[in-house]
Amino acid sequence: CRIGSCRHDESFNNICSNCGEVLDDASAAGGALGGGGAGLGGGQTHVGMFGSVTHPSLRSTGDSLRRTQMERLNHLLSMKKLALVLDLDHTLLHTTLPKDQTQTGKLQRIKSGLEGTVHAVTVNDYTYYTKLRPHLRSFLAAMAEMFELYVYTAGDRAYAESIAKVLDESGRWFSGRIVSRDDYADVPAEHKKLNKIFPIDEHWATALILDDNCDTWDHPSDARNPRENLIHVVKYNFWPRNVGETHNPVNDGAAPPIAAALDSEAGDLSAEELPGEAEFDALVRKLLEADALDRHLLHLQGLLTRVHTQFF
Repeated sequence: CRIGSCRHDESFNNICSNCGEVLDDASAAGGALGGGGAGLGGGQTHVGMFGSVTHPSLRSTGDSLRRTQMERLNHLLSMKKLALVLDLDHTLLHTTLPKDQTQTGKLQRIKSGLEGTVHAVTVNDYTYYTKLRPHLRSFLAAMAEMFELYVYTAGDRAYAESIAKVLDESGRWFSGRIVSRDDYADVPAEHKKLNKIFPIDEHWATALILDDNCDTWDHPSDARNPRENLIHVVKYNFWPRNVGETHNPVNDGAAPPIAAALDSEAGDLSAEELPGEAEFDALVRKLLEADALDRHLLHLQGLLTRVHTQFF
């Protein structure tokens, strides 16, 4: 039997999870985790969210972190799975927020005709309307067989969790693997850091990112630039600009192609009064006809399947 002092490998809210000792900030925080896993020393740092839920108050020493993360990585590879990090807005879906009751009425009528692909999502007393990208559910189902799926959004956590429930009602695809801008105070809202999910270098070789905005991942000053893991996704838009305000946590200034093309055709949607039933249905059909041309997720599914096959 060997008795020694606790090394405080893990702590939550500055309380050691092994011995229960209350730690001071210096003992619990240690050095910050650098890009691509740099800085994994003896001090404590944030735990990366690799296969489990994370929390900013959950800390782990570098040695403990590397040990647990390598165990997780080996388990993932034994199942012949890689990791896929998914952005939400304009990558998998398009969300808009009505500005008044007239816009709400228009969106509700569109939703009633598109059940299953348009969802009303209430977040902090605001009701958003979210249109899923064509082929999204079949895409997620196929990817979940080959990848461990993560959500990483520049939106806040309440929004991220609400949207994740729409995409994955049973929780079998994401299993709590959600990162939002609220989770890491040391990362600017317009940036995303891959090392927050995969804190050691070995994980980076197994991770791919899908995002419509390249700039959020471009950090050339870091030890490793996560843009190397990025697959740039064609920006997805469904809602015309005159029926609400698009949820866009990081505004890249790009004009929404589908919505812009339909703004003139859907001009009647901006009228104060709702159009007649037949006229409204015709406008919605135009939206759907343009939307049906979006087959980008089918292309990405084929590409990612080939990547997985070549890796294993």
